[in-house]
Amino acid sequence: MTSANSLFRRAKQHGNPVVQNNRATIFWEGDSAPHLIGDLTGWDERPKPFKRLRTTLEAASGKPIWSCSLTVPRDAYVEYAFHDPVSQEHFLDPWNQNSVSNGMGNRNNFFYMPETMPFPFSMRRADVRTGLLTHHRVDAGWLQDDGEREVYLYKPHAKGPFPCCLSMMDRITCTADG
Repeated sequence: MTSANSLFRRAKQHGNPVVQNNRATIFWEGDSAPHLIGDLTGWDERPKPFKRLRTTLEAASGKPIWSCSLTVPRDAYVEYAFHDPVSQEHFLDPWNQNSVSNGMGNRNNFFYMPETMPFPFSMRRADVRTGLLTHHRVDAGWLQDDGEREVYLYKPHAKGPFPCCLSMMDRITCTADG
């Protein structure tokens, strides 16, 4: 079995990406492939094309198999998405269930390299009570095309008031009542 076959089987079983040392390989199955965009490609600045695998292994669907490999620092956190060069649309990797808000109304896939892990403050702990997350739309004026921006505020499970910074110019105070 070739190395590409082995990596593809791992991706089918465990999802994208397949990480070996400082290399992350992402697979795609289809007649044509999207481009990879993300932290390491400058997003839309340098989309990375997938390469069609020349292998005897065939996808269950009978469609061609494509791969895209990145050399990544072993302690990196990486966000990425797929970009369809024809429709110019971004979309998530169907073989990676890990996604996070991109802060602009859409989502990106993400992964951690072997020598890193989620930031401890972002992990849930049984001994810490959860607070309240609220969603708001605020006037963004000239900063946003539609004049509004989505804002999420988190109120810890504790007595307030709590300082919140929406921007360099605007400050509000969140009271214990929200």
